[in-house]
Amino acid sequence: RQGLAFPTTGRMLAPGILFWVVIMPASMLSHILKGYEYKIEWAPVDVFMILLGASVGTAIYSFLRSITHWEFSRQIGAALLLIVLIAVPVEATLKLFKFVFPLPESHSFAELFQYKLLLRGGIFWLATFSLWGAACLALLHDREARQRERRVASLQMEAHDAEVRALRYQVNPHFLYNTLSSISTLILEGRAEIAERMTMCLSAFFRASLAQDPFQDVRLADELELQRLYLEIEQMRFCDGLRVQYDVPRELDNALVPSLILQPLIENSIKHGLQEAGKMTTL
Repeated sequence: RQGLAFPTTGRMLAPGILFWVVIMPASMLSHILKGYEYKIEWAPVDVFMILLGASVGTAIYSFLRSITHWEFSRQIGAALLLIVLIAVPVEATLKLFKFVFPLPESHSFAELFQYKLLLRGGIFWLATFSLWGAACLALLHDREARQRERRVASLQMEAHDAEVRALRYQVNPHFLYNTLSSISTLILEGRAEIAERMTMCLSAFFRASLAQDPFQDVRLADELELQRLYLEIEQMRFCDGLRVQYDVPRELDNALVPSLILQPLIENSIKHGLQEAGKMTTL
């Protein structure tokens, strides 16, 4: 789940710098196509512009990350409002840098801070920050959707696990009732030895079945051994009415199978095979 968490603000600084490293050559190319000649002396301004854009872009991401619980339309509105409000101040910050660290072709404060120039630069920042904000919203909503899918999958898995555990620890009430009834009858008839053997088999069966991890596969040999205890109890209950034959190749002993996979099959076989009184059944 950590891999799907929203990237932290610090981790978005590097992508922000990369974004502006891509934007700047495109901006330079557009100026060159308009007839302007690029000079190496402008490099400090370009570097500052990249760092400024990346820093402000990271702040925008941090703001969007903090409002992911809002409705999507409100997020878009808040993002646009924020970008509109900061576009001109960011351009003014860039011009202040040009004024403090003048280029060879320096301009006065009044020339740099002309209203039209500020507005034109603000439009540039507005467009680029809008593109960045859209990318951030797409990233955040993708992560949120994946987190939601992961939570749904986790809840489904927990529900499945709970169901498996419930089935795993569920005791067949008829089996338990009939076995205890048979033990009681054997005691009343004075057949204590058989009653004791049936009690020990019942105890061993439940001890073995409850000790197994319901989510771990078991060896087929161990699963068959558990079912032998169950069938021994049933044979003592039905006496000659139930005959059991085992025909399992030895090479399959180490095959892995789900725990108690044979239990419902054997229970249903006995239930439907012996439902007619006096019927001889071979399992």
